[in-house]
Amino acid sequence: MRTAAREGVPEGGVAMRQRLWLDQRVGFWRRRQPVGGTVDVRALLAAAERGDDDAAADLHDRLCHQGTTTATSYTALPELFSSALRCKPAPYLAPLFLAADNLAAIDRPAGNDVTGLRRRYAAEILELVALTEDCLSLPDLHGDPGSFIYLMQVLLALQDEPTWSWNLSRLAGGEYELLCPECGRDLYAVIDPDTTVITEGYTPAEQQRRTSIDPADPPRTGDATAERLRRLALDHDQPQVAVMVTALFGLGTCPECGSRFSVADTVTADRNPWHPPTFPRPT
Repeated sequence: MRTAAREGVPEGGVAMRQRLWLDQRVGFWRRRQPVGGTVDVRALLAAAERGDDDAAADLHDRLCHQGTTTATSYTALPELFSSALRCKPAPYLAPLFLAADNLAAIDRPAGNDVTGLRRRYAAEILELVALTEDCLSLPDLHGDPGSFIYLMQVLLALQDEPTWSWNLSRLAGGEYELLCPECGRDLYAVIDPDTTVITEGYTPAEQQRRTSIDPADPPRTGDATAERLRRLALDHDQPQVAVMVTALFGLGTCPECGSRFSVADTVTADRNPWHPPTFPRPT
């Protein structure tokens, strides 16, 4: 689940390099000319519905590149909704995931009224919620926590949950990169069905300096989002996801300074804003 080792990178260098990379990518994207119109989107959607992964990937690049949307992203929403509602439940539906991506996007054109669009298409969004719930119930998702988590994020995006429709996708990858809120040390929260720890990095020496995450008890603490996600996982026979959720909302300890912190609060503090909240897409 983890990326390649980053040996030899000075302290704080990873976050800085990633921020610079994102600034460059977003700047490039905003300088691009507007993408093709509705007819172009319809053609790509038709191809994506036929199982053309290249078309689905092209749609993502055109409508929500690296988590950044344009005006076309929102004029295309009715076509995305219609396309998604023609699909049968599956672990991954390109138009459904892309519609959720667009609705959840934070980096969008100034003055774009997503709240108004949600009101205008309230009936269609309710149908997409029902479709997502059918997808969550698929037997194919048993033993596949990553796909289930992505679908949970789709559900949160459709239901306008602003915090975790942006931040939950990294749980599917098994780790969050964050900064200790006390000493500023670069840290990783490694959260998968078998391991829930805070560590300093990927090298053997860094891996030795790790501390366990104390899982949350959402029914006792009263965290509504944590309990909702935990309950959603348990109701769909996803005990591994329930374990990961309680770790995400649990308490971590910095291996460097020993301070205790809420993992979820540190993740949502957006101290490393370079990580775009994209849903999965064909490669």
